[in-house]
Amino acid sequence: MFSLGSRSAIPFFMIEHQILEKVKQASGSYIYDPIGDSEIARIPAFIDRPNCQNLIQLAKNNANKSIHLNLSTGAAVHQNKIRNSDTCVVSPSYSQVSELVSRIAVILCTAVTHAEPINIIKYAKGGHFDQHIDAYSPIHFAIAEYGHSERLTDLISAGNRTWTAMVYLNDDFSGGETSFPKLGINLIPHEGDLVCWRNTKKSNPILNSLHSGLTVQKGNKFVLVIPFREKPCAQNDPSYYI
Repeated sequence: MFSLGSRSAIPFFMIEHQILEKVKQASGSYIYDPIGDSEIARIPAFIDRPNCQNLIQLAKNNANKSIHLNLSTGAAVHQNKIRNSDTCVVSPSYSQVSELVSRIAVILCTAVTHAEPINIIKYAKGGHFDQHIDAYSPIHFAIAEYGHSERLTDLISAGNRTWTAMVYLNDDFSGGETSFPKLGINLIPHEGDLVCWRNTKKSNPILNSLHSGLTVQKGNKFVLVIPFREKPCAQNDPSYYI
Protein backbone atom coordinates (compact mmCIF):
# COMPACT_ATOMS: atom_id res chain seq x y z
CA MET A 1 0.00 0.00 0.00
CA PHE A 2 2.71 2.47 0.94
CA SER A 3 5.85 3.55 -0.87
CA LEU A 4 9.16 4.67 0.55
CA GLY A 5 10.61 8.05 -0.26
CA SER A 6 10.37 11.57 1.05
CA ARG A 7 8.56 14.81 0.46
CA SER A 8 9.40 17.96 2.41
CA ALA A 9 11.37 15.90 4.97
CA ILE A 10 8.28 13.79 5.81
CA PRO A 11 8.34 10.09 4.85
CA PHE A 12 6.17 9.66 1.79
CA PHE A 13 4.20 6.74 3.19
CA MET A 14 3.12 8.97 6.09
CA ILE A 15 1.72 11.57 3.67
CA GLU A 16 -0.05 8.86 1.69
CA HIS A 17 -1.52 7.36 4.85
CA GLN A 18 -2.72 10.77 6.06
CA ILE A 19 -4.51 11.41 2.77
CA LEU A 20 -6.16 8.00 2.89
CA GLU A 21 -7.37 8.63 6.46
CA LYS A 22 -8.78 12.05 5.56
CA VAL A 23 -10.65 10.56 2.60
CA LYS A 24 -12.09 7.85 4.85
CA GLN A 25 -13.15 10.44 7.45
CA ALA A 26 -15.06 12.26 4.72
CA SER A 27 -16.85 9.01 3.72
CA GLY A 28 -14.99 8.98 0.44
CA SER A 29 -13.50 6.23 -1.70
CA TYR A 30 -9.84 5.66 -2.52
CA ILE A 31 -8.18 3.64 -5.27
CA TYR A 32 -4.48 2.78 -5.32
CA ASP A 33 -2.65 1.07 -8.16
CA PRO A 34 0.60 -0.34 -6.70
CA ILE A 35 2.02 -1.19 -10.12
CA GLY A 36 1.60 2.22 -11.73
CA ASP A 37 1.58 4.28 -8.51
CA SER A 38 -1.80 5.76 -9.46
CA GLU A 39 -4.05 7.16 -6.76
CA ILE A 40 -7.61 8.42 -7.13
CA ALA A 41 -9.80 9.68 -4.29
CA ARG A 42 -13.45 10.70 -4.45
CA ILE A 43 -15.46 12.48 -1.77
CA PRO A 44 -19.21 12.83 -2.36
CA ALA A 45 -21.10 16.09 -1.77
CA PHE A 46 -17.93 18.04 -0.98
CA ILE A 47 -19.71 21.31 -1.75
CA ASP A 48 -23.44 22.04 -1.76
CA ARG A 49 -25.73 23.07 -4.60
CA PRO A 50 -25.83 26.85 -3.85
CA ASN A 51 -22.01 26.99 -4.00
CA CYS A 52 -21.99 24.91 -7.18
CA GLN A 53 -24.51 27.27 -8.77
CA ASN A 54 -22.51 30.35 -7.74
CA LEU A 55 -19.36 28.92 -9.33
CA ILE A 56 -21.25 28.01 -12.50
CA GLN A 57 -22.51 31.57 -12.73
CA LEU A 58 -18.96 32.86 -12.25
CA ALA A 59 -17.87 30.77 -15.23
CA LYS A 60 -20.82 31.87 -17.36
CA ASN A 61 -19.93 35.50 -16.74
CA ASN A 62 -16.17 35.27 -17.23
CA ALA A 63 -15.13 32.21 -19.26
CA ASN A 64 -13.09 32.45 -22.45
CA LYS A 65 -12.11 29.83 -25.00
CA SER A 66 -9.81 27.25 -23.38
CA ILE A 67 -6.19 27.10 -24.47
CA HIS A 68 -3.50 24.45 -24.58
CA LEU A 69 0.29 24.57 -24.70
CA ASN A 70 2.02 23.99 -28.02
CA LEU A 71 5.16 22.05 -27.09
CA SER A 72 6.89 23.07 -30.31
CA THR A 73 6.71 26.78 -29.58
CA GLY A 74 5.79 27.10 -25.89
CA ALA A 75 2.85 29.30 -26.87
CA ALA A 76 -0.71 29.00 -25.59
CA VAL A 77 -3.11 28.34 -28.45
CA HIS A 78 -6.66 27.21 -29.12
CA GLN A 79 -6.65 23.56 -30.13
CA ASN A 80 -10.23 22.38 -30.53
CA LYS A 81 -9.13 18.90 -31.58
CA ILE A 82 -7.44 18.44 -28.19
CA ARG A 83 -9.89 20.29 -25.95
CA ASN A 84 -13.16 22.01 -26.71
CA SER A 85 -14.26 24.08 -23.73
CA ASP A 86 -14.39 27.52 -22.11
CA THR A 87 -12.36 28.41 -19.01
CA CYS A 88 -12.66 31.00 -16.26
CA VAL A 89 -9.38 31.51 -14.34
CA VAL A 90 -9.73 32.48 -10.65
CA SER A 91 -7.12 33.26 -8.01
CA PRO A 92 -7.17 30.85 -5.01
CA SER A 93 -7.44 33.93 -2.77
CA TYR A 94 -10.70 35.05 -4.41
CA SER A 95 -13.37 35.17 -1.70
CA GLN A 96 -15.78 32.86 -3.51
CA VAL A 97 -13.26 29.98 -3.64
CA SER A 98 -10.69 30.56 -0.87
CA GLU A 99 -12.44 28.34 1.69
CA LEU A 100 -12.85 25.56 -0.87
CA VAL A 101 -9.14 25.66 -1.73
CA SER A 102 -8.25 25.48 1.98
CA ARG A 103 -10.49 22.44 2.51
CA ILE A 104 -8.98 20.62 -0.45
CA ALA A 105 -5.44 21.45 0.68
CA VAL A 106 -6.20 19.84 4.04
CA ILE A 107 -7.41 16.64 2.34
CA LEU A 108 -4.26 16.44 0.20
CA CYS A 109 -1.88 17.32 3.07
CA THR A 110 -0.47 20.27 1.15
CA ALA A 111 -0.50 24.06 1.46
CA VAL A 112 -2.87 26.59 -0.06
CA THR A 113 0.15 28.41 -1.47
CA HIS A 114 0.87 25.35 -3.65
CA ALA A 115 -2.46 25.71 -5.48
CA GLU A 116 -2.38 27.00 -9.04
CA PRO A 117 -4.97 29.51 -10.25
CA ILE A 118 -8.32 27.77 -10.36
CA ASN A 119 -9.96 26.84 -13.65
CA ILE A 120 -13.75 26.69 -13.81
CA ILE A 121 -14.42 24.92 -17.09
CA LYS A 122 -17.56 24.72 -19.20
CA TYR A 123 -18.03 21.90 -21.71
CA ALA A 124 -21.01 22.50 -23.99
CA LYS A 125 -22.52 19.77 -26.13
CA GLY A 126 -19.64 18.21 -28.07
CA GLY A 127 -17.11 19.52 -25.54
CA HIS A 128 -14.25 17.23 -24.53
CA PHE A 129 -10.62 17.07 -23.40
CA ASP A 130 -8.55 14.36 -25.06
CA GLN A 131 -6.24 12.00 -23.16
CA HIS A 132 -3.47 13.81 -21.32
CA ILE A 133 -1.36 13.82 -18.15
CA ASP A 134 -1.49 16.87 -15.89
CA ALA A 135 2.13 16.50 -14.76
CA TYR A 136 4.80 18.50 -16.53
CA SER A 137 7.22 16.48 -18.66
CA PRO A 138 10.99 16.95 -19.17
CA ILE A 139 10.07 18.82 -22.36
CA HIS A 140 8.13 21.39 -20.33
CA PHE A 141 11.08 21.88 -18.00
CA ALA A 142 13.44 22.28 -20.95
CA ILE A 143 11.19 24.93 -22.50
CA ALA A 144 10.95 26.72 -19.15
CA GLU A 145 14.70 26.75 -18.61
CA TYR A 146 16.13 27.21 -22.09
CA GLY A 147 13.30 28.37 -24.30
CA HIS A 148 10.49 30.86 -24.18
CA SER A 149 6.94 30.27 -23.03
CA GLU A 150 4.15 32.57 -21.91
CA ARG A 151 2.74 29.67 -19.87
CA LEU A 152 5.63 28.15 -17.91
CA THR A 153 6.63 31.24 -15.98
CA ASP A 154 7.31 29.58 -12.61
CA LEU A 155 7.83 25.91 -13.48
CA ILE A 156 11.43 25.80 -12.23
CA SER A 157 10.66 27.52 -8.92
CA ALA A 158 7.30 25.85 -8.16
CA GLY A 159 8.12 22.37 -9.43
CA ASN A 160 5.83 19.73 -10.85
CA ARG A 161 2.16 19.08 -10.19
CA THR A 162 1.60 16.70 -7.30
CA TRP A 163 -2.19 16.37 -7.37
CA THR A 164 -5.14 17.58 -9.37
CA ALA A 165 -8.41 18.29 -7.56
CA MET A 166 -11.65 18.52 -9.52
CA VAL A 167 -15.19 19.28 -8.37
CA TYR A 168 -18.19 18.41 -10.51
CA LEU A 169 -20.43 21.49 -10.34
CA ASN A 170 -23.46 19.89 -12.01
CA ASP A 171 -24.73 16.60 -13.35
CA ASP A 172 -27.74 17.63 -15.47
CA PHE A 173 -26.08 16.57 -18.72
CA SER A 174 -25.24 13.34 -20.49
CA GLY A 175 -21.80 12.03 -21.40
CA GLY A 176 -18.78 13.90 -20.05
CA GLU A 177 -17.41 11.10 -17.85
CA THR A 178 -13.84 11.39 -16.56
CA SER A 179 -11.95 8.46 -18.05
CA PHE A 180 -8.71 6.88 -16.82
CA PRO A 181 -8.09 4.44 -19.70
CA LYS A 182 -4.98 2.75 -18.29
CA LEU A 183 -6.89 1.95 -15.11
CA GLY A 184 -10.15 1.00 -16.83
CA ILE A 185 -12.05 3.61 -14.79
CA ASN A 186 -14.80 5.96 -15.97
CA LEU A 187 -16.04 8.37 -13.29
CA ILE A 188 -19.65 9.46 -13.67
CA PRO A 189 -20.13 13.12 -12.61
CA HIS A 190 -22.25 13.91 -9.58
CA GLU A 191 -22.93 17.47 -8.50
CA GLY A 192 -20.66 18.60 -5.66
CA ASP A 193 -18.35 15.56 -5.70
CA LEU A 194 -14.62 16.10 -5.28
CA VAL A 195 -12.24 13.88 -7.27
CA CYS A 196 -8.46 14.00 -6.77
CA TRP A 197 -5.69 12.12 -8.54
CA ARG A 198 -1.96 12.02 -8.04
CA ASN A 199 0.12 13.29 -10.96
CA THR A 200 3.71 12.61 -9.87
CA LYS A 201 5.86 10.40 -7.66
CA LYS A 202 9.14 12.00 -6.61
CA SER A 203 8.56 14.67 -9.28
CA ASN A 204 8.23 12.08 -12.06
CA PRO A 205 4.97 11.90 -14.05
CA ILE A 206 2.72 8.94 -13.23
CA LEU A 207 1.91 7.53 -16.65
CA ASN A 208 -1.22 5.77 -15.43
CA SER A 209 -2.69 9.13 -14.44
CA LEU A 210 -3.52 9.55 -18.13
CA HIS A 211 -7.12 10.75 -18.30
CA SER A 212 -9.66 12.51 -20.48
CA GLY A 213 -12.97 14.33 -20.30
CA LEU A 214 -15.27 12.36 -22.57
CA THR A 215 -17.54 14.15 -25.02
CA VAL A 216 -20.65 15.81 -23.59
CA GLN A 217 -23.63 14.40 -25.46
CA LYS A 218 -26.33 16.73 -24.17
CA GLY A 219 -26.40 19.86 -22.00
CA ASN A 220 -23.50 21.74 -20.40
CA LYS A 221 -20.92 20.28 -18.03
CA PHE A 222 -19.16 22.50 -15.46
CA VAL A 223 -16.15 21.48 -13.39
CA LEU A 224 -13.72 23.29 -11.10
CA VAL A 225 -10.09 22.18 -11.41
CA ILE A 226 -7.15 22.97 -9.10
CA PRO A 227 -3.68 21.53 -9.75
CA PHE A 228 -1.29 21.60 -6.77
CA ARG A 229 2.46 22.03 -7.12
CA GLU A 230 5.49 20.82 -5.14
CA LYS A 231 6.28 24.35 -3.94
CA PRO A 232 4.48 27.70 -3.72
CA CYS A 233 3.51 29.10 -7.11
CA ALA A 234 2.40 32.41 -8.61
CA GLN A 235 -1.26 32.22 -7.69
CA ASN A 236 -2.28 35.51 -9.26
CA ASP A 237 -0.60 34.69 -12.57
CA PRO A 238 -3.20 33.32 -15.01
CA SER A 239 -0.48 32.00 -17.34
CA TYR A 240 -1.31 28.34 -16.76
CA TYR A 241 -2.88 25.59 -18.78
CA ILE A 242 -4.61 22.43 -17.58
